Amino acid sequence: MNENDTFINDSDILICQAFKQILTNPPTQMKEKLTNQVGFTIANYLAQLPLEEKLDPAKMANHITEFCQRPGNEYMEECLGDVYDSLDMDGIDTLMKKTGDPGDNVDDSAEIKRMLTNEGRDICQFLQGWASEELQQSNQNAANVVNQKNQGNKNVPNSN
Repeated sequence: MNENDTFINDSDILICQAFKQILTNPPTQMKEKLTNQVGFTIANYLAQLPLEEKLDPAKMANHITEFCQRPGNEYMEECLGDVYDSLDMDGIDTLMKKTGDPGDNVDDSAEIKRMLTNEGRDICQFLQGWASEELQQSNQNAANVVNQKNQGNKNVPNSN
């Protein structure tokens, strides 16, 4: 890592993982609130982040918490906290073992930092892919609505 790299800690990884979990498998209380419009808003927010911050888990964790703390997103902040707490009960070691990293077999702190960086980057890549898919789907849905309206207008008799 060079001096420009941001220090990544367990909390950053867990925040990113919690947000990923909310988007892919939302808790019951969140499913009804996570509408297409909310998904589009989240995707748009993630897509507009500076390129150099999109794969940086420390910066992404800051952006996620900033988004969840915006007025109107209180339910997301609460849900993020709940999911984070459930992940944090097991700790980062469990998350790292689930992804196939060596976990307890690694004592070298440089190796642990590398694993955290890789895990965080993978989660951030997933979030960016999710945002791209969500925006693409939203654009496709909007195009379908326009096409349906245009077809509907063709069926209306000319009143002239």
